[in-house]
Parts: sequence; structure tokens; C-alpha cells
Amino acid sequence: MRSEIAVEAATAEEVSELRRALRGNQRVDLVATDAETVELSGERRGLRELTRTLLVRERSARKFGQAALAAADRSVRTRLQKAV
Repeated sequence: MRSEIAVEAATAEEVSELRRALRGNQRVDLVATDAETVELSGERRGLRELTRTLLVRERSARKFGQAALAAADRSVRTRLQKAV
């Protein structure tokens, strides 16, 4: 069953990281973005997979000294978890 969710207060960097995390995820689609919200449509399983992908990306960025990317991944993952 597909559902739509809105992830609020997303920055441009967070939107970019979310788009990268969505690559290869066949169960979630990016519906729309604006200055304050990202709208996603997808299956619950796909949204959980997206959350895991963002966690892996955060850990990888932290490991390679990319603190800004890690923070963006963490922020959008936290907002996604709250929205689901």
C-alpha cells in the first residue's frame, strides 16, 4: 500500500542527499519539493529502506570526514522517521 508523506523544513543540501539516497529505491518516489517541504510517495517497506540508506550514508560520510554531509543525512533521516 502506497502512502504519501511530507518531510518538513528540508534544506537544499538535505534535499540533495535525499535524492541521492532515493537512487535505486524502486518503492519510493519523490513527488514534489519546495522551500520547506519534500513530498514522498511510497510503500512502507520502501520508506524503511530509505531510512536505512540514509543511516548508512551518514556513517560513511562521518568515516570519511564529511561532517556536513553526515549532518544533512542525519537531519533528513530524523525528519523522515518523524513523518512516517
